[in-house]
Amino acid sequence: MKHTIPDDILEDIFLRLDSDVWLLRAASTCRQWCRVVSDTSFHRRFRTIHGPPIAGVFYVKGAEDWRQRQWLNFEPMPSAAAIDDRHLSLDFLPDSDPTPRVWSIRDTRGSLLLLQRCPEVGDYGHPDLVVCDPIAYEVISTRRLVPCRNCDPIAYLLDGEAAGGISVANFRLAFWLYSSSGYGKPAHYDAAVLSFGRNHVHSMRQISIGAQERRSMGHTTVAVYWYTGQGKVLAFDKTSADFSCSLLPDMEEWSLPVGQTELGVTAGRDGKDRVVHSGDGGKMKVFVRLQGSSGDWGLEKIIELSMVTCGLPGYLPWVFSEEPAIIEILRSPMLVLRLQRRLLWYGLDVVTGEAEDVSGFVDFPHPCELPWPPRLPCVR
Repeated sequence: MKHTIPDDILEDIFLRLDSDVWLLRAASTCRQWCRVVSDTSFHRRFRTIHGPPIAGVFYVKGAEDWRQRQWLNFEPMPSAAAIDDRHLSLDFLPDSDPTPRVWSIRDTRGSLLLLQRCPEVGDYGHPDLVVCDPIAYEVISTRRLVPCRNCDPIAYLLDGEAAGGISVANFRLAFWLYSSSGYGKPAHYDAAVLSFGRNHVHSMRQISIGAQERRSMGHTTVAVYWYTGQGKVLAFDKTSADFSCSLLPDMEEWSLPVGQTELGVTAGRDGKDRVVHSGDGGKMKVFVRLQGSSGDWGLEKIIELSMVTCGLPGYLPWVFSEEPAIIEILRSPMLVLRLQRRLLWYGLDVVTGEAEDVSGFVDFPHPCELPWPPRLPCVR
């Protein structure tokens, strides 16, 4: 039987589907539709238009310190109604019966979670890290693979070396090794990248970062960022596992010591990362990367914190002039500002400039994406 709809017309129709489940149902209709949906170029176009499919968000509740035990709660996205959230309970983790209270989430990427076993009181030994896929019910321990000595407990998930993004058969884990350079001098850091392939075969490489003083600015799905002084930003790309340096616009604030500069990084809804600076006078400056090959940053906007928080609990006209707001949470356009002296917490959307009271806020969102191209064992 001759097909009456050309492939290019079908592709344009399928690109308008909002749900991955609808796309799977279309692919199961006939061979022609399956061939169009299975094409690699179609996958790229669909993902560019619709973004990554999100199954839901894991929330960490009940602990402001990473050493404390935490509760993990999963909240499915309304757009993923076909996903049975029982498949994302994390009850398959070691020592997680009846609840996964002994684990805390350190990072997420794609459908993978990087978790750390919560240490007992007084236990500051080597971090016990596992990587799991809650959709596929798979878990991999990295405890015997991560060096024990001089290892920073902070680690990040990266895309795998093989094509296809990230999965339990194709991912990398980055962490930091340090060695003392002497009293009063910054430690020398190396980045160690642990790669996993099929059958959990692994390899490791080290990248020298140097001994320059640095302060963590946080991380997004794109990169991990540090401020190294004099307006310089060091970034570690989560896809390529390469380092790069960039410059912020020349400002008087960059003459301050690294430890006295309140900087952070967050992600906009347009997929672009933003650097935010909280300084004296209640002005928050938002920087975005400039177009071009330099990768440097330009000033996007200035947010008057005293104006956007006016009328919220604890508000006083001079409250942001007393101390710079401490940037606490940086994984989405919404970040949290903390005023230490007055114990105030405000949520700020750096895109819209809207603020809200989030006193006692300890919910840290960790999105869990569905695999792409889709493999959905939990679709009804």
